[in-house]
Amino acid sequence: MPRDGLTKGQRSLITYTLQSVLLDVHGEVRSKFADLKLLLESEMIAFSRNWNANRPINRLPHELLSEIIVHLSLQDRCNAVQVCQQWHSTLFAATMLWTDISLKITEMSPQSAFIVTNLVKRSRNAPLRLSLNLDNRFAKALYAPSEYLTLRDELCRAMRRITVFKLRTPGLVKHWYWTHILSCDAPRLRELYLSEVEWRDMALSERQLRPMMLSATPNLQHLYLHGLVLNRASDPHEAVAQSHPLASLTQLGLPVADVDTVRDALACFPQLSVLTMVASVYDMDTNLVETDVDIPEPLEHNLQRLRIGGHPGAADMLAHFHSIPERYASFWRKESAPWELANILAQQPTFYDLSISWAYVQALEGESYLADIAVDGRRVAVDVLSDQVPAALRCIPAAARLDELTSLRVPTDLWFMVAQHARYAALAELTLVVAADQLWDDSDPFNIVECPVALPALRTINFEQELCPTDAQQGPVRPRYVLETAVIDAVKSLVPLENLPRISLVLRGGLSISTDTGYLASMLLSVATDESAHPYTVAQDDPWYCFYLTEDTMFL
Repeated sequence: MPRDGLTKGQRSLITYTLQSVLLDVHGEVRSKFADLKLLLESEMIAFSRNWNANRPINRLPHELLSEIIVHLSLQDRCNAVQVCQQWHSTLFAATMLWTDISLKITEMSPQSAFIVTNLVKRSRNAPLRLSLNLDNRFAKALYAPSEYLTLRDELCRAMRRITVFKLRTPGLVKHWYWTHILSCDAPRLRELYLSEVEWRDMALSERQLRPMMLSATPNLQHLYLHGLVLNRASDPHEAVAQSHPLASLTQLGLPVADVDTVRDALACFPQLSVLTMVASVYDMDTNLVETDVDIPEPLEHNLQRLRIGGHPGAADMLAHFHSIPERYASFWRKESAPWELANILAQQPTFYDLSISWAYVQALEGESYLADIAVDGRRVAVDVLSDQVPAALRCIPAAARLDELTSLRVPTDLWFMVAQHARYAALAELTLVVAADQLWDDSDPFNIVECPVALPALRTINFEQELCPTDAQQGPVRPRYVLETAVIDAVKSLVPLENLPRISLVLRGGLSISTDTGYLASMLLSVATDESAHPYTVAQDDPWYCFYLTEDTMFL
């Protein structure tokens, strides 16, 4: 018999009973703790609500809160949702707060597509302005359509209420993805901007885009295409095109912009008022246009402004469209003679604006200068190399009326030669450009010893430093001369002393001050007629150093 007087069966029964009691107690304790946890959570929520409700920022009137949110950016609005329940309700109740969405998407993940989809949904049925800028990583992700079908479907539904749509996507994107979106009906769409970087390889074909646009966007007013071709369809006289209300068309990066391209655009969109076509500047040698043949006027149109650019035939091409009130030309030539300027101006006396650049490649390196010439009361911008400025000015026809010129920009070392071509009696603003190569030698960049003409109307003198190349080790080029004396000598040689109190002297482009600015101010004031009448103050707005010497005050 066992020592405790219990049999084996009795001991097993006691053990089982104790385990059952302990399990019951443990279950009851866990239940109590669970109830306590729920109670604590509810109390914390109630406390948080009461505490937030008493905070001033969470007790703002709905009207005032709406006015505050209106001025927040899209990112700030997304963050403001988490402030409190009142802010959350106000943000989601006002659909107009989500009608202007501009996003740059860089993440290669479905989360990015979800963000766009969620933001588009928040605007509900309100008119929407949508701008998407996609980088290469996101573009490559679109090759997996299963992960982005939600975004595509949401954009397709939103196209019916989008009024402005801006899409910039690299050419790596399979164009079927966006073709499906752009082919959806967009009855409210007024402005459309499409841009692809690698347009040569992945652009929508010209036979696809125009029929799609004409049928899907019946109320489109402004269309901007970069690297995409809209016109030149199989039939340029479709019936639907004759009634399309497109008023402004801009096409950049065209393989070529010739007369037929312009005529085709006018035929397809007879209600156009503004047309801009610029050919690719990377294929200049292959984009020459023959315009010697007599081409009749285009079809009936309402075009008020035509701008052609990108190749040397732009100006000649515009000669065939005399009925357009405002015509522009902007083209570049690698090799040209200055006297061609005279021929162009003589043949095109009705130009509103003409921009010509010789040696386009050199111009990118900062070796060109701009001279504003008044031709028949209009403005002509002539962009030429420094050594061609005098020759170009001599080629200006008599109708240019240089004596009525009010603004001129010229290199400092060529000012003496340029000044000999006219009296410049009406010249009010003169800009003298210091060449970058002059900053490394010992010569005086402001070498203006004598002015051959009087400038009675001159009121503003601008000294500008030409854009300097940046060295990774040495940094931007800086002048090594004493600026103050050179400026004073230049001013004295340009204008009579009695006009100096009304002169505005501006230094731009990184010109540095080598000594005390107050010393320079006193030097400028010392040549004024009445020093006591011209107090000055000192202020600086980097990177521009501006000196204004007027009748009242001078600012640095």
